[in-house]
Amino acid sequence: MKEFLECGKIVSTHGVRGEVKAEVWMDSPEEMTALKTLYLDGGKTPLTVKGARVLVTKVIGGIRHTFYDLLTDSSGQTRILEMPAPSVEYSQSPTVSVQPYALYDADITAAGFIPVSVRSLPIFEGILSVQRIALIPSTGTAEKETITESVPDLTEVPHA
Repeated sequence: MKEFLECGKIVSTHGVRGEVKAEVWMDSPEEMTALKTLYLDGGKTPLTVKGARVLVTKVIGGIRHTFYDLLTDSSGQTRILEMPAPSVEYSQSPTVSVQPYALYDADITAAGFIPVSVRSLPIFEGILSVQRIALIPSTGTAEKETITESVPDLTEVPHA
């Protein structure tokens, strides 16, 4: 008797960000996103990274400030973070000259994985933003490299 419900199998890799193509054995692929943890190798390997370091920073006045330095939990997630951002009122009017969002950077590292840096994450007041990160297992030498992702076409104006 199997301990886990089989929901599909990985058929190939896709891209360079740790993505895979899967043959899904459920009614819809969206059902898989509701699962808290997926396991590989017949239930031996979870697809979550516990203890990954997440460093959230922002450059203010030319100086990088650390807002959070925390570790992921057993589900591979951090707690919900409160991030300072301009008032939601700035995004409600096209005539306001103040940028309606703040930009943050995130650096994610974990032993045995290639580090990931995400730049220019837009944060709006009162809106929950979820950033999913795919960590790629390291072959030993690749840990000297960092995968950097940037949100395109976003720049920050002073005092945002």
